[in-house]
Order: sequence, then structure tokens, then C-alpha cells
Amino acid sequence: MDSKENNQFYIKYRYSNSKNKKDIPSIDMDFDPLNEEAKFETVLKIKEACILTGFFSISNHGIPIEILEDCWKSSIQFFRQSESEKIKVGMPFPGYPYGFVPIEKENLALSKGESVPPDLKESFSIGPGLEPPPGLSADEAQFVFSKNQWPDNPIDFKRRWKFCYKSLSDCADRVLRLLSFALDLPENWFDRFFMKPISAMRVNYYPELSKEPLENQLRASAHSDYGSLTLLLQDEGESGLKILNKENECISVKPFKPDLVVNIGDLM
Repeated sequence: MDSKENNQFYIKYRYSNSKNKKDIPSIDMDFDPLNEEAKFETVLKIKEACILTGFFSISNHGIPIEILEDCWKSSIQFFRQSESEKIKVGMPFPGYPYGFVPIEKENLALSKGESVPPDLKESFSIGPGLEPPPGLSADEAQFVFSKNQWPDNPIDFKRRWKFCYKSLSDCADRVLRLLSFALDLPENWFDRFFMKPISAMRVNYYPELSKEPLENQLRASAHSDYGSLTLLLQDEGESGLKILNKENECISVKPFKPDLVVNIGDLM
């Protein structure tokens, strides 16, 4: 998720025949799954978006706005707490996958082998909260199936986040089925790979800065997502997300909450 409030807070349009070629495609998910023509048209739009940009937004995705807003509000309340309160659920050691990360403690550009100053953001993330399947090494199990760290405050944080995590997971399953059609595969082809998925939900928070950024220092440095797909919720207003298009231009992705931005990852 990516949110923004008063230029301080971030929680992660038109089809390609749009007059503005710099817009990412917007795809309406509200179609009758039994209507083969409507499903085929949606799949074609997704296929073209993945080929041309790797990004598209989805509307009418089926997640109740109340679930998204409840998670959003709890996230704002969490990040507005003192540093000493947030660090109680900080990642206990480097490499631990879930919990709170303070500002300037992460550098996404390192995943691309680039050396830039650390990112000017805070974050909190959770994973599936499941027991690891048999056969995994200790390192593999730790990467995905480590325990989530739930803050005591706000009181309803855990409940709201778990509802949102489940809703986003269900939405991702639906998008994966459409991606399988776009790849000329059977509808349930991906199911066997996602019985216990490596999935995580993260909120990014960009606090007001007390000093000027260093040269090449960004809120979230340039990176690609290494998994299958990412669903990103942004607040309305000025965009925080920029993507590199085929013309090697960085373009802003316009946020229209409650629409979700879909980014196909390196694996997909």
C-alpha cells in the first residue's frame, strides 16, 4: 500500500488507445465471469498492458472500501506514534522479513546493484502467518514463515490488517487467473504454486523531512519487484509512484483510491 496525507504519508487509466499514451491502462474487473466475450476482452487488455508497460490499474476489484479504509486509518495511527513505541515491533535482526523499519534503514536500489543513499521512508510489513511446509531449509522458512510482529496500539490494528491481507490475497488470486489466460494457460495453472505463497503486505510512510535529502536520495529508490505481482493502493492527489516506460522516461502513475495498481514482478 502507498498512502499520502498532508504531503507526509504514503501507505504498495486508460486502455492503450487512450489519447495520452503515458497513462497506464485501467481495467474494470466488474464483468460476468460466465460472459466469455467480456472475459476475453479483459484478458486482452491485461495481456497488452503486461507487454507494453508491466503496469495497469484495476477498478471494481471486489475489495470493500471499508476494509481498505480501516487498514489505512490504523496504519496512519501506528506511524504517528513515537519512535520508541514503533520500534517495539522493529525487525529484530537484519534479514528478518516482517515488522517496523525506521527511516534510512532500507535501500531498495541495492537489489539492482546500485549504490545510493538509504531510502527516506518508514515501513511496516506482515507475512502469511503460516507454519512452513516440510522440506524447507531454516533460511528458506525464515524468509517467508517468520512470525508477524503485531503492535499493541492501535488496538484494532491486527484485526484490520488481517482482513485487508486476506482481501488483497483473494484479489491477487483473481488477477493470477486472468494472467494465466493471457499466457494461454489453463485458468487454475498457477494454483499449485500458490498453496503457501511467499506473500507480504507492507505500508510505506514518508514523514516530513527535517533536513535536505542527500544527492540521489529518494523516498523509495529505484527497484523492480521480484515476485509474481504487486497490488498497490495509493492515496488520491499527487502521485508518489513513478515508473520507467519503454521510452526510458519516468512517468507518474496517477493514484485514484480505491483503484489498485498492478505491477507484474520479475518472476511473472
